[in-house]
Amino acid sequence: MSRAASPVPGPVRALLECSRTRFALSILLLFLAGLAATLFCTHLFFAPEEPVAALMVLPPALVVALVLLMLSMSPRTAARPSWVLLACSGLWFLVFSLGCANLAFGFAQLHSYGDKPLLLFIFNKGNVLPKWLVVCGLFNIVRAVACDFRPVASLLPASIEPLAVFIRVTGALSMGAATLYLALRHPRRLSVAFTIFTPMWLAFSLGYIECYPYIAWIVPVLYLWLLDKPIGERNPYEIGAIAGALPLIYIAFLPLSVIILGFFACCSPRKLWRALLTAAATALVLVRLFYNGPLDVFIGELSDNLNLGGQAVFSPYQGMAANEASLFFESGYALSLKHLGELAYMFWFGAGVMPLLTLIGGCAFALRARVVSKETLKSSRFWLAVSLLGWALAYFLFMLPGLGPYQDIDLFFLTYLSVAFFAGHLLDILFTNEEVKSRACLAVLAPFLGGTIVCTMYLVWEGLPSAQLIW
Repeated sequence: MSRAASPVPGPVRALLECSRTRFALSILLLFLAGLAATLFCTHLFFAPEEPVAALMVLPPALVVALVLLMLSMSPRTAARPSWVLLACSGLWFLVFSLGCANLAFGFAQLHSYGDKPLLLFIFNKGNVLPKWLVVCGLFNIVRAVACDFRPVASLLPASIEPLAVFIRVTGALSMGAATLYLALRHPRRLSVAFTIFTPMWLAFSLGYIECYPYIAWIVPVLYLWLLDKPIGERNPYEIGAIAGALPLIYIAFLPLSVIILGFFACCSPRKLWRALLTAAATALVLVRLFYNGPLDVFIGELSDNLNLGGQAVFSPYQGMAANEASLFFESGYALSLKHLGELAYMFWFGAGVMPLLTLIGGCAFALRARVVSKETLKSSRFWLAVSLLGWALAYFLFMLPGLGPYQDIDLFFLTYLSVAFFAGHLLDILFTNEEVKSRACLAVLAPFLGGTIVCTMYLVWEGLPSAQLIW
């Protein structure tokens, strides 16, 4: 998209150019509107028989409202958009610190989803799941060093030894380190702020019993790296190493490898063979490092792990796979109103509605204001972004969550983070003026944070509503 200053609609311009006091009040109203609308819609559409949990969101809402008021009144905000985003990162680390304190002292039992019993069984035995090959292998190494190596184990508190606690702590540390890197490396990016404040990212960061906290951070880091410069200018060995490693970190990342190699082939065909050889070598090395057995046995176990044919534990999904060798729904069910309701439920609590509304609104504004140039439409980065987001949405629509939309809500973290990232990325492109971007950041983040508070409190603290009307 064009980097020139883009036209701003009248009502938006009035907000961005008003006095500091009026702007602060407007930000507060936007925050309260996002909070109240999310509470109301959650009760109306997803939990009609449950009381509105307004009291549980009051303490975090007061803290966030105070931070937003301080930022909107600060003279630094008008000159430095990075000040806004760094302050929001500080707010994130406040939440993270509370999560760490909860892990240490056990004030509350936070909710996790996914297949916890299977994960605990696999990790307790020291085995590896081929679809999580690198994650399982590295986890077993870290656990052996931390808990079995006496000089290190003696430094750890006794409470960290149980496996579930160890998974919570190491997962939270992984997400915390990644968030710190993103905040310091990209302090001016709304794409980063949107991503780290999605409810699912926060849930993974507060102590979550699953493999996802070890890998979720790869999504924004990979996207930022891919979109930093044209893919054809990248080193083929870097491209190959990333493409070869992604599927062995998590098999659902395989389409990302295909997209990366496909675009590299189009943009730099003469270097493709080096990328392909590097990808194959990387994959073979990782299999040899982390899997104790021949390659054909690994492939067989991987096929079993994938649950081909959709043998769902969630009874309403049994027999819904497209065919006996498919991981995806048949198109008739995937496009049905019932399934769209299930998707709305998962997206509402996994990402919140604001990232999607921001993405749609930003695209509509870019088209109406004609800020998309012909050069943009020919750019490999533009179509790479479209392909990455398109795959994330297609995955969300067609993938069959074997445990059902409640228990497998975390399966679609790629979609939640991708929509949030590209919504912020679009705004990073549209707002180039420093003062406009500073105020725009607050104006967009205010309702976003209001919605995030509600969805995160349900997802992590209260537990997801049953939503019997959907299924």
